[in-house]
Amino acid sequence: MKITERTATQLKIGISMGHWVIFGILFGLPFLKAGLLVLATIGRYVTLDCHRAQSAQPVACEVRTIGLGWMETKPVVGIPKSAIVKPAPSGKNIYTVVITTDHQSVSLTPAGADQGSSYGVANGFTSFLNNPEQRSFQASQASFGLGFGLIFTLVGAGFILTALIYPLPYFCDFDKTTGQMILKKRSPLLGRKQTTYLLRDIQGATWEGKPDRGARTYQLNVRLRDGQALPLSAANSFSQKEFRTMAHEINQFLRE
Repeated sequence: MKITERTATQLKIGISMGHWVIFGILFGLPFLKAGLLVLATIGRYVTLDCHRAQSAQPVACEVRTIGLGWMETKPVVGIPKSAIVKPAPSGKNIYTVVITTDHQSVSLTPAGADQGSSYGVANGFTSFLNNPEQRSFQASQASFGLGFGLIFTLVGAGFILTALIYPLPYFCDFDKTTGQMILKKRSPLLGRKQTTYLLRDIQGATWEGKPDRGARTYQLNVRLRDGQALPLSAANSFSQKEFRTMAHEINQFLRE
């Protein structure tokens, strides 16, 4: 941030905030990468679909698995006999439902899911097997990695999208000839916009500090008489002196 022109009737301030866009993108990328990696490796949404044509006929089942960018449907080979819940190797309090037939055992979510949904699927399937009058059964379950992957992906994408969309000030012009202040902002995706304020509506410039996670951050604002604050900077903990000096220059110009 620096004064690019100062005369008796005009004060122009150039504001450099591009590094905050880069910071937002770099901060969000690790979250986005971690989320996509989890989704690609262990993020699964599984649906067990079973049916019997007649009450006396055996049950036929298939498992549909949806991952990141793909979907797979496999029949459960053999006649289903039972469903049990076993601890998954992924970690503590992570479980998987194992469907046992006369030919094989099928784990619905090999990476594991939460205990409640696992027992819900197993109990529902067991009830279906024991009730010949029930013709169909369907249950879905998300692996524990799906939730974590989505959270990390959304957090990372949120930081990046905010950095690309949020308009940041890059130029401010106080002009006593026109009696106006022009504040220009831009964002990488939405482009530039310009807002005009009357100088008589401006109370002055302030540099304000507030606590933030044990530190104190500062921000340079132009405050209007109606109480509205127009930020000329992002809040940070290392520009106190710069903001104080710039606030003094703006206020001195407005008083002259």
